[in-house]
Amino acid sequence: MILHADSIPDGEILQADVCIVGGGAVGLQMARRLIAAGMQVVIAESGEEEASQRAQDLNIGTQSGRNAGGLRDIRLRQLGGTMHLWGGNCRPLDPIDFQAREWVPNSGWPLSYADMAPYFEAAHGLLRLEEFAYRPEAPSLVTDPGPAQPFEETLFRLTRFVPGTRAPFLGEFAQYHAEELRNSDRLRVLVGANVSQIFLTEDRRSVRELYALTFQGRELHLRAKAYVFACGGIETARLLLASREDMPAGIGNHGDSLGRYFMEHPHGLAAFLIAEKSRVAALRPFSPGIRVGDAVIHRRIRLADHTQRGLGLLNMIFQLIAVNMKPHEENQYETHFRALEATVDDPAQWQRFYVVFLAEQFPSRDSRVTLGAETDFFGMPRADLNWQVGDLDFKTVSTALSLLGQHVFTAPDFRMKGHVASTTKDWIVGHGAHHLGTTRMSATPRDGVVDRDCRIHGLSNGFCAGSSVFPTAGMSNPMLTSLAIGLRLARHLEASLPFMPAPDPGLAPRRPREFEESAASPAMA
Repeated sequence: MILHADSIPDGEILQADVCIVGGGAVGLQMARRLIAAGMQVVIAESGEEEASQRAQDLNIGTQSGRNAGGLRDIRLRQLGGTMHLWGGNCRPLDPIDFQAREWVPNSGWPLSYADMAPYFEAAHGLLRLEEFAYRPEAPSLVTDPGPAQPFEETLFRLTRFVPGTRAPFLGEFAQYHAEELRNSDRLRVLVGANVSQIFLTEDRRSVRELYALTFQGRELHLRAKAYVFACGGIETARLLLASREDMPAGIGNHGDSLGRYFMEHPHGLAAFLIAEKSRVAALRPFSPGIRVGDAVIHRRIRLADHTQRGLGLLNMIFQLIAVNMKPHEENQYETHFRALEATVDDPAQWQRFYVVFLAEQFPSRDSRVTLGAETDFFGMPRADLNWQVGDLDFKTVSTALSLLGQHVFTAPDFRMKGHVASTTKDWIVGHGAHHLGTTRMSATPRDGVVDRDCRIHGLSNGFCAGSSVFPTAGMSNPMLTSLAIGLRLARHLEASLPFMPAPDPGLAPRRPREFEESAASPAMA
């Protein structure tokens, strides 16, 4: 059932087998799997069923590094989460992304691609992406694959419906599964429930309960056998950092890794391209793509594994976007296109394209989420995001662009002009609203926050799920991998929950220290 937290009596203790903080894609799909296995689940979602200004204002934060977009509106506090803003791009990570690469600092997962493969396929099925295939049967542009060819063609799959249509978007799980969420007697979805503190047991080895507030001032106490934090790459770190009552450095911050290793997917305009119209049919799988059933399939140009290894580069892709303009229409890049068209006899017989890059970035300890000086409506410190882009990130894109001109767009029916700065400092990059890595997965507490099963190091029953646990980013949009991680954790909880102790019903509920002190002060006076 879906309940507004303000409908729950003040001070209520709610118990379940599993408590999930975050009602986005990962939290909802985990809950569906767990209740299907017979478990009682509570989801605490800060937002409401519809978008609201007061919930969005909780996202406000500061930035002290590169611009990663406005923190208030780049994420959505609403049941269903940021999937309401999602563009629908899907692709699993590559096997190389899981490997420890000596040329990529801090790389390597404590999992392999083989460990994740069945969950990739399960997540793929949830998104109705047709056949699980991300490699084209035959290339249409990169036609000479081999050791001398630095690129290969790869596929991205897009969900058929997009946000804003009246039909339920296949990615908006809150709408698509609305009847199931409302009618299940094993599930309570609390909207408007703002978890602000994680309390631990006396021995600091388990989560004891969660403390939540509503906008009307009600206090709720959530207790479970297991707790899952699935709030995204910024908010999950923020909640763990702000929970300082029992661990002054934050929950799971044994190696000073909590909030660090923040990653995005740097992307932007790499080049201008014109192609003779006789080649446009071969480029159609790249732009606008081919519809197959419930999916739209796009081809993109990927930097091959052997090129990454040989040149010490990160994973990345180039995407082609056809520029379809009305007669006599101009755009801000008209000068660049006209310079290319001046090199051909009849520009009317050539099609314009943007060449866009989307790249992995290396996980840097200095790229991080910390707590700022300001607080939100509930007194919780706001996040400060310091997104850093490094020399390896820039080297990857600039080198790959040079190779693209040398190995792909070499025929006389192509003309390409690069559009990338000459130094890292001058490089202008966009963001993808992909927030990764701040509670990274690691083999030891020294190197991360959660283990290979997404369990917070040092805690028996606290887990993180979603994009925050990525040790490296790869170049694939993170939704499919985030869902796969959540499904794998759900399977782990199905197996382990019967052996976890139930919460002690005799324990008195805890409140944050400042609340207890303010309540006691009148009597003390």
